[in-house]
Amino acid sequence: MKRSLAIILLSLITFVTVSRSPNKQVQIYDVTMTTTMTLPKGSRRYEAIQVWHALPTRRPWSPGKTGVGAINLSFTPNDGKEDYNHEKDSYQVYWDLSKDLKPGKRLSFVSQFRVESESRRFDPSTAKAKWSDFTNKPKAVHPTIDKIADDIRKAHPPAEAILEFCRWIERTLTYDASVTYDSENIEAILKHRMGHCGHYETIFEALCSRVGIPEREVFGLSLYAPDGRTGGLQHVRADFTNIHAWAEVELPGAGWVEVEPAGGDQAFEIPAICIQNNRWFENYSVWFEEGGRWKYLDW
Repeated sequence: MKRSLAIILLSLITFVTVSRSPNKQVQIYDVTMTTTMTLPKGSRRYEAIQVWHALPTRRPWSPGKTGVGAINLSFTPNDGKEDYNHEKDSYQVYWDLSKDLKPGKRLSFVSQFRVESESRRFDPSTAKAKWSDFTNKPKAVHPTIDKIADDIRKAHPPAEAILEFCRWIERTLTYDASVTYDSENIEAILKHRMGHCGHYETIFEALCSRVGIPEREVFGLSLYAPDGRTGGLQHVRADFTNIHAWAEVELPGAGWVEVEPAGGDQAFEIPAICIQNNRWFENYSVWFEEGGRWKYLDW
């Protein structure tokens, strides 16, 4: 884990598989998100700190009828607030602290909820979309991306082209969560051909942009490690386990369809452990005010 100049931070997402619902396709999870931090000793002083925990997006199988896609929500400290961002259609819990922020103080924030999820699969052969159905204008992105996307577009209809994009990504990139370049740095990704889910999604977005397919990033949970600690990625960065980024594309006649950019042949198959959160930030976020300016916590 890297140390910020401001705060030593750890966030964990853990879960318990509760049961299957009467609809055997639905899996039920109890999720706990924990963010702990220690304010550094020394001369630095913070006027305020905000901690945000994302909540699941409502899906067709979510419990209840409206609002957030989870039930049994609780949080500690209990002065946290539930929040809805209309622009991003995002639900979250946040804490706003401006008192007793003494150097060396340890803070802990916990949110808990129950969420239902299904495995999803889209059959691209059922898609009726044609290239002429799209209104987005293709964009020049990068010479390599442009050539790959153009060649695939010429040979395949839109849904099959999306699958070919993911096959090319799987063949081209090697998963490595320890890379230090930014997940949006296309030049670095193509040069080193390595990255984590955020890098994969960036390349997928670029391919879609080149051919005019509407695409948006999905932030969420990937509940493969119940304790939030032993999934393997904790050796790279302590907050990586159980978080994930993937994508959605909009196909005329089918709507928004989920895609796993790293999925290759199975790109349209999304397991139940992948649970969409809001489109604002990835699972949690920490901001602090110092010298009258708000700053995002950087690892």
